[in-house]
Amino acid sequence: MPTDNEFDDNENEDKWFLMFCVYAIISLQFLLAVAVGSVVVSVSRIPHFVLHTAPGLSIYIISIVLCLIIQCVLLDLRNRWPCNCVLFILWTILFASAVGLSCSYSKGRGKTVLETIILISVVAVVLTLHSLYSALRKRDFSLCELFLIGIFLVACVYIPIQVFHPFAKLSTSIFGCLVALAVAGRILLAGNLCINHNFYDPIGAAVIVHLIFLLNNPGRRELIGRR
Repeated sequence: MPTDNEFDDNENEDKWFLMFCVYAIISLQFLLAVAVGSVVVSVSRIPHFVLHTAPGLSIYIISIVLCLIIQCVLLDLRNRWPCNCVLFILWTILFASAVGLSCSYSKGRGKTVLETIILISVVAVVLTLHSLYSALRKRDFSLCELFLIGIFLVACVYIPIQVFHPFAKLSTSIFGCLVALAVAGRILLAGNLCINHNFYDPIGAAVIVHLIFLLNNPGRRELIGRR
């Protein structure tokens, strides 16, 4: 019979592993979005194509709509191989495309979007490594710890960017920084929701992170109940 300490260690390990998987998926998606966004900001013809031509605007809108649809379908088919793998790849590509193409906005807003997704990417990558380290060391699980680290990382990256290479005006960039903090907080809320309902499916949890952010409803139990 496992002792109480062994049971607690296993439970903490499962929680850290779930957050590791969620952060790894978020990291992949936002790093790809940073790559797409960097190309969009660097090549001036792309923003013009996306915003001022019918095909470009259609691609942008379709990528957003398909991303939303596929992630909802993926939540139902997350345990069906190989459908889940194909849908996950499509979802990741469409998400990166939709977010990256959002950098097409002019008057500095596109660069603010790029700065925001860079901040989110840094937070997600570091917390991925932190969660893996904590799982291997079987440390006590703490959402507060993750949130404080997230705030610290955003500040550490945002301040040097604004000092040495500002992407946009201070007022606009502050809004992007707040958005990055909000996304980091919503990831933790979604993780907490999954843990409270013993929902340890990494792909399902990653989908819920996006849905819970879009729906603005962290108490949405029906999402967890769809198994």
